[in-house]
Amino acid sequence: VTSSNASTTFTGVDYDAAWVDQQEAQSRQSRDVLEHRLQVSQSQLHKESICTAYLSLAQQAATSGDLVQAFHAFIRAKDYCTNRPQTTAVCLQIVSISLAMRNLIAAKDYIHKLEHTLRGGGGGGTSAGGTELDQILVQTASALERMASGMFSEALRSLMQVVQHEEVENAFANAGASKHQLLYWVSPQDISMYAA
Repeated sequence: VTSSNASTTFTGVDYDAAWVDQQEAQSRQSRDVLEHRLQVSQSQLHKESICTAYLSLAQQAATSGDLVQAFHAFIRAKDYCTNRPQTTAVCLQIVSISLAMRNLIAAKDYIHKLEHTLRGGGGGGTSAGGTELDQILVQTASALERMASGMFSEALRSLMQVVQHEEVENAFANAGASKHQLLYWVSPQDISMYAA
C-alpha cells in the first residue's frame, strides 16, 4: 500500500481520496437541494410536487449508492402518487431497488401489489390494467425474485409468460428510452435461454 499525495494503491488501482471527497460533497449538496424542494412541496401540500420531490431524492440516493435511502424515498413517493400509471412506475422502482438490495420479501410484496394493480385492482377492467410493457416488467421482476429465492421452476413459468408477449422485442429495444432498470438486468437472449 502506497500513500503518496493523497492517493493510495489497492490491488493495482489508484484510490483518489480527493476525487472521492469531491463527489461526496457534490452528492451532499445535491441531496440538500432536493430535501429543500421536498420541504417547500410539503409546506404547499401539493401531492404531485411531494411525489416528484421524493422520486428525485430516491434517484439521487440510488445514484449515490445509498440503496436503503432510495428504497425509503420510493416508498414515501408511492404514498403521494395520484394515478395508477404513476403508482405502477413507482412500485416497479421499489421492486428494482429491493432486488438490488436482495430484499426479496419487499420485492415479492410489491410484485404481488403490481400484479393486483395490473389485473385492474378489483373491478377496474383490463383497460385499467396497465400497458403490455408494465406486464412484461412485472413478470420479469417476478422471475428475478424467484430465481434469487431459488425457486427456479416458478421463475421459468414467469419467463415463459414474458416470452409469450407480442411486444417483448419492442420492450427490450425501447429499454434505452424508458431507462427502466429491470430491463437492463435481463436481455431477450437471457429470457430465451432460461425459458428453453
